[in-house]
Amino acid sequence: MVDITNEDVIVLDSHHPRPWLSDEQRQQMAELLLAQANGTELPYGAISKAAEKFNVSRKTASSIWNTMKNQIGEEQQINVKKKMAGIVGRKRFSLTEEMLTSIPLRDRTNLRDLANKLGVCASTVCRLVKKGSIRAHSNPMRPKLSPENQISRVIWILCMVQQPQVERGQPMFNDFFNFIHIDEKWFYMHQKTQRLYLHPNEANPHRTYQSKRHIIKVMFETAVARPSYNMLGQCTFDGKIGIFPFVEEVAAQRSSNNRSAGTLETKAITNVTKERMRDVLINHILPAIMSKWPPHRSKVIYIQQDNAKPHVTASDPLWILASRQNGFVFHLVQQPPNSPELNMLDLGFFRALQTLQHKERPNTILKLLQAVNKSFEEMQPKTLANVWHSFQYHMIEILKVRGNNNYTYPHVNKQMLESLGQLPLQVEVTQTLLDQARTWLHEQAMPQVQAATEVHATEVEAIEQVEAATEQEY
Repeated sequence: MVDITNEDVIVLDSHHPRPWLSDEQRQQMAELLLAQANGTELPYGAISKAAEKFNVSRKTASSIWNTMKNQIGEEQQINVKKKMAGIVGRKRFSLTEEMLTSIPLRDRTNLRDLANKLGVCASTVCRLVKKGSIRAHSNPMRPKLSPENQISRVIWILCMVQQPQVERGQPMFNDFFNFIHIDEKWFYMHQKTQRLYLHPNEANPHRTYQSKRHIIKVMFETAVARPSYNMLGQCTFDGKIGIFPFVEEVAAQRSSNNRSAGTLETKAITNVTKERMRDVLINHILPAIMSKWPPHRSKVIYIQQDNAKPHVTASDPLWILASRQNGFVFHLVQQPPNSPELNMLDLGFFRALQTLQHKERPNTILKLLQAVNKSFEEMQPKTLANVWHSFQYHMIEILKVRGNNNYTYPHVNKQMLESLGQLPLQVEVTQTLLDQARTWLHEQAMPQVQAATEVHATEVEAIEQVEAATEQEY
């Protein structure tokens, strides 16, 4: 039995009486009454004194005592907490999975339409989103893949896997230190819409343009490799080979307030042909690779590109002449069709680069070139290294869905793994997943797989012969 003193009791302010006691106050009153009780009997006036002490009506104290008497008679534990939860007050909206999934997707594009279909207010739906009961999702349009596309994607990824060199080792992806990814992208001088954060009294910026369809843009060819770090975590090679614009110098045909006739102006090349692609590849990208390539890396380099029609192929005569020079052996390879996520630049590098570029707000082509080049130089090597890691995790997800692109982009928290020293240089692939992918290939498309395997074996044999001859010569 607990003795309740005046100092232990939480007494309500007598000037502001409330009809409700907290659960702690009700328990204190119960202990006070229990200390005076003789079985189920109380001395005369005990209930009135308890009600006066806690500044509530005698009816409230009597109700608490009646609850206690029933529990004492049934030999139950004393519990006089309020039973109002879920009974009084506004009832909370309970959302079930069936209620949400039964609504057509066209009515789930914004919170207000979804609230109307659920029969609640928009603020309720907003709270459900914050709580996690409703998940916000940005639904992208992805390339449509044919069965042949899926097969080529799986074969491509399987060719990137290294078998373990030791017994009971785990298969893992290539380290990609002899791979370079190249791709093109249009960089626009202005965004059509731009998010800004202003003071309430600040005027909205006013931007105008002759036509949104004719915003000045320049195409850039970009080449990146995988960055290198030493044992101390210092970057020894940033992986940024170069970014090269498709522009030309054109003489002004007539005078204006800005320049006289005949002045050379920088103009964007809007018609990018195979000849221009070949010129950038041979005369700009290859020299940049040879000048920046780390001496400890292999000089047998694979340059990966997509399947755009203006791209130079490995059978191009001028490319064949330029692909072997200064001890370097360059191989031009085409990534699987409709597979932007298998190219480092499309996967994430261009998005990060464009974010930096739009901060410069250029207003001429020259300033646009400077903004893109500055953004390329300011890009942190760690950002590029993280995309190379994501590239490997994406290939695992593609294997899981048998070459399809209907998968959720993987998030592995690379920063946390790196801080713990657990971020792998080469991501491991389970042998079970590899066996399942190979089984699927044999079951679904044996003729195509055999033909592709023969081509790949021929390429590997040719590459090995070139590497052997290169080692003997140098």
